[in-house]
Amino acid sequence: MSDWLNSIIIWFVGISGAFTVPPPDEHWEVTKKWQLVEDVYVFEAVNQDLATRCADNPTLYINFPQATEATQRVLAEGVIIAQHGSPESQAIKSYYGAPVVQCAQVQGRSLTWQVFSHARYFARINSYPTVSQSPLADNFFNETLNIVAAGVLLVLCALYFIIFYKKTANRLCFLLCASCALLSVYFISTTPEYFSLKVSHLALHKLGDSSLWLGVMCLGWCFHELGVAAKRTVQAYSVFLLLACAIILLSDSLDVAQFGTSVPFVATLIFFAYCILRIFNGIFRDGLSTYSLFIMLSLSVFFGTTINDILVIQNAITGHMIFSLGAVACLFFFALSLNVHIINTYHERDALIKTLKLEEESNRQKDLFLANVSHEIRTPLNSISALSGMLLRQNDLGANYGHIKRINAAATHLSGIIGNILDLSRINAGKVSIGNHPMDVRNLVANVKDILLPNLDERSVRLELAVDEKIAKRIMCDELRLTQVMLNLGYNAVKFTRNGHIKITVSRHFENDAAMLLFKVEDTGIGIPEASLSKLFVPFTQVDNTITKQYRGAGLGLSISAELVRLMGGKIGVHSKVGEGSCFWFTIPYQEAPEEPDRHDAHVSERSDVSGGALLADTRFKVLIAEDDAITQYILKELFKQLGTEYKIECMCTLVEDGQQALDELLTNQYDLALLDYQMPKLDGITVAKKLHSHAHAPRKIIVQSAYVTPEMIDESKSFGFILKAKPIDIAYLLTQLNGLRTTPASPI
Repeated sequence: MSDWLNSIIIWFVGISGAFTVPPPDEHWEVTKKWQLVEDVYVFEAVNQDLATRCADNPTLYINFPQATEATQRVLAEGVIIAQHGSPESQAIKSYYGAPVVQCAQVQGRSLTWQVFSHARYFARINSYPTVSQSPLADNFFNETLNIVAAGVLLVLCALYFIIFYKKTANRLCFLLCASCALLSVYFISTTPEYFSLKVSHLALHKLGDSSLWLGVMCLGWCFHELGVAAKRTVQAYSVFLLLACAIILLSDSLDVAQFGTSVPFVATLIFFAYCILRIFNGIFRDGLSTYSLFIMLSLSVFFGTTINDILVIQNAITGHMIFSLGAVACLFFFALSLNVHIINTYHERDALIKTLKLEEESNRQKDLFLANVSHEIRTPLNSISALSGMLLRQNDLGANYGHIKRINAAATHLSGIIGNILDLSRINAGKVSIGNHPMDVRNLVANVKDILLPNLDERSVRLELAVDEKIAKRIMCDELRLTQVMLNLGYNAVKFTRNGHIKITVSRHFENDAAMLLFKVEDTGIGIPEASLSKLFVPFTQVDNTITKQYRGAGLGLSISAELVRLMGGKIGVHSKVGEGSCFWFTIPYQEAPEEPDRHDAHVSERSDVSGGALLADTRFKVLIAEDDAITQYILKELFKQLGTEYKIECMCTLVEDGQQALDELLTNQYDLALLDYQMPKLDGITVAKKLHSHAHAPRKIIVQSAYVTPEMIDESKSFGFILKAKPIDIAYLLTQLNGLRTTPASPI
């Protein structure tokens, strides 16, 4: 290591002007100019004139200059009268010390000034001794400043930890405290005798200089944490400093150690100049703030005092070395800027919390508004749908059958549009959550087919299903959202297909070795131009405005489907050709559900209302109806009346008009079924159901019907043991729910 490092050092010294002596002086005769004497480089000068001058003025003082990487000795005709450090042990009192001799000590003898250094290239003397009326305070000033700085930095280290710990990023707090502690170690190492450090000059270099650059490196990362310096810049600067520390710690001579110490000064000046320019740029862009002012002061004092000390060492200017003052001021102003940053962060956090609360309240009011509007719109709309549906069950409509059927279809269509608008609003607000529950994909597809079939009217369109046999019987998925996507794509195919077929297929598919379910809805409809495919999944968009007029639709179903598929972790797409048809497809993650034991019960399928009604014949049920809308009251009473007429199911119905009446009645009397409206005066239906949860007088089944139902509301209903049903309720649904009560005894009527 020494050979190649020495070569580099020689080159460096050649351009830096190190290993210097003071310019010639007529009063001092140089007798040795860094001559090698017993492994020590010696500079020696003799002065004869001071003997006479001191004899005339014995109260004067001779002040010897500082010598870099050296110890000094003053002799009066061979007798040592002053000494700084020990040339034999390579130990020094301090980096800044130098001998001071009072003329009374000279006693008319000639003076010999000797400087000893174990460093070949970095020994430096900038001037000859001077005579003054009193001892100069340069050495005392520098030593005292370093001692005070070391103590102040240790105090700041403890203080900053107490103030900033857990109030800012722990990493920043630790970096700031580490910088204070390491710089304090450096200043302690510059005055070893005052701290009883009995170590060699080289050991002090290794301890102090490595601490110096590690502390400055921590300071650089502190500036990065506050956004002053870019990460890559600090990383490059840190690598440079770590290399310098490695050279210092691995050095086997003062020259190598001093070389490792000197080089990083240039990089440090460049780094701090870069930081200052970034702060200036921010001030010009955003204006001067308290934070930027303190950061600028922190950077500037460190930058300025570093340049000052370099110039003093190079004898370019006359003055004191004040790096210790600059280091303390830098860390102090940085702490002030950090404190301002924390205060600003707290203010921003409080403002953000306030904004979030306002936004949450706004969203809550929006949800409440949507629920109220949905209720107000859907309640009469559901009444139209329910009443027209009841009429369609009659056999004596004659020519009015077609009119009533169209009324029912129009109401269903309008209800679907309103539902899509509400779904889109919830998706945009980020309020849609995706569940993951066991489900039977074959049963789901069959249900979708049953729902779509009535919409085909008399068209010659075949609706086909195909489910891959390799797919497990039960999978994990959000059945509600998957059904919604399937129905949206299915309704889309039904709308645009007049003849041919619609085919729904489900198969396994692999993407990057991940198992996926691939759903396809193929049709032989009108097809879509290739240039228009990009518009399909954009809300409120149709391929062609003429299509809206001919086929109706708000252009929401596909955009909602795309968002739901994305939330389920899949993809959606389409292939189409004009005149031949379209194939909409989407994927969702495939996950098999745990197997459940086979269940053999007498429950009747929801899709078999006739057989269910036959099984319920001659049974009696006690029912409470809580509904504040007069038309809905009439519809529900008529539905239960039809159960008696068509299926001979006797239902004794009690009617109340608000939630409090419903709660009082249910707590007083036993009922088989409670049918509650969600929005009622005094207490809403969900609140009533929650109050009845696990109560002794609770009815065997509670159904809360609402015009506005979300998956979160459904999950809540399951946790409290009641059923949440979207309006309207029809006979098929009532048969299914009453069939669930058939196996237990009816309440006394």
